[in-house]
Amino acid sequence: MGAQRPPVVASAVTLASGVCEVIIRTRGAEWWSITQVSVEMIDASSATCTLRYNGRLVSPLVPNADTAGGDPPIILRSGDEMSIRWEAATPGAVGQVTCWYNLLSEG
Repeated sequence: MGAQRPPVVASAVTLASGVCEVIIRTRGAEWWSITQVSVEMIDASSATCTLRYNGRLVSPLVPNADTAGGDPPIILRSGDEMSIRWEAATPGAVGQVTCWYNLLSEG
């Protein structure tokens, strides 16, 4: 399964358009097994939030605070990206993402 690593923590500020997006990529040629993704945004009651893998919908998320996890894990390879996107959010609001993963390969 690979060794559990410390989580990746990332954030972004919502633009005037109401869009806030956080992109997660592996480091170099690593392969990751994503086991859980948590999101948080204060005062995001009117927003929507989605988790995508290479542009494809994985799961809608509750925009204020939610967690996606379970089987099957998302395998993130070099060149892949996972994105968390809020829409219709309050400009200036900060979207926060915590991503837990196991390292499968250091390439």
